[in-house]
Amino acid sequence: MSSYQLFNAPLQGITTIQGVRQIRGTTERVIISGSLKTPGGMTGLVYEGALDNSGTWHELTYTAAGVDDVTTTSCYGPDWITRDTVRVVGSWKRASVDGSMGFLYEGTLGGSGVWENVTPSADAKNTYVHSTMGGYAVGNYDTRDLNGFAFLYDIGAAASTPIVYPGAYTTTCYGIWQNEWNHYTLVGGYTELEGDTISHGWMCDFSPADGFTNWTSFSYTDAAGNAAITHFEGIDRKRGDWKSHIHPCWADDGEYRISCNFGGTATAGAALLTVTRNADGAFVHPQWTPYTYPGASLTTNDCVVGTTCLGICVIDDVPSSYAATLTLAAE
Repeated sequence: MSSYQLFNAPLQGITTIQGVRQIRGTTERVIISGSLKTPGGMTGLVYEGALDNSGTWHELTYTAAGVDDVTTTSCYGPDWITRDTVRVVGSWKRASVDGSMGFLYEGTLGGSGVWENVTPSADAKNTYVHSTMGGYAVGNYDTRDLNGFAFLYDIGAAASTPIVYPGAYTTTCYGIWQNEWNHYTLVGGYTELEGDTISHGWMCDFSPADGFTNWTSFSYTDAAGNAAITHFEGIDRKRGDWKSHIHPCWADDGEYRISCNFGGTATAGAALLTVTRNADGAFVHPQWTPYTYPGASLTTNDCVVGTTCLGICVIDDVPSSYAATLTLAAE
């Protein structure tokens, strides 16, 4: 049976959870990133602990020499680097600059670390770094003329590579998962035509040796068979039984779990998508589990760890963050 709980920081303001990662390969202890909206602006949030909100919340605010007008720090995606070091990506704003800028923070949960600006293109106006794992981060940006550009950021080289779904008009990327040392799986969305109101979700693989491969499109359909706007957010993976004679590592019987939202139909909402692989690496057997937070007029699924989805719900016109541990049909 699925279980639901509100999951807010014990601080004045509105908590918005946006990212989550396992710590040392277990969902018993996680790191969560988000933001706290107050009348005075927005600060970043990072939580470390169990999925029952019994852990510790920390506030993070972008800092840089000569910058004294930061109005917004929004933490989108976390990663656990060592016992004393976390990496967090997101966006920040300052009063004197138009638009959002991307950042990568690496340091302690208490804010003692290094802040790095992430600028994927010289003409980027709004940059949002959404997710990070291993040696890379992914995100999106707009220019003054066009919206909908995705990028892969090489942290060590401080260099960005465009991500474009084959034949797409716009592409976004929100999640990255490290399968093994230099092999990753990415998730995002795309539209096919200029002015198209229906977007689709996608998955692909990336490695420095092979580039982007295994592009696969997904669309949620409602009970009447109507295709919905499909928006992928975060990605997690359940390891299967390791088969030592099979390489690469994704060729076990584990499954990917993707947080997603759908709309444009009479039954817009949130869902958890599970996907497995064939022996040739193809993404197959998509299984959708739609859900709604009890009593909520709006539910979003912004990230996932194990079978626990985290996002925003609105109850009696009040927004809150939540955690929903779902019982899947196959489990």
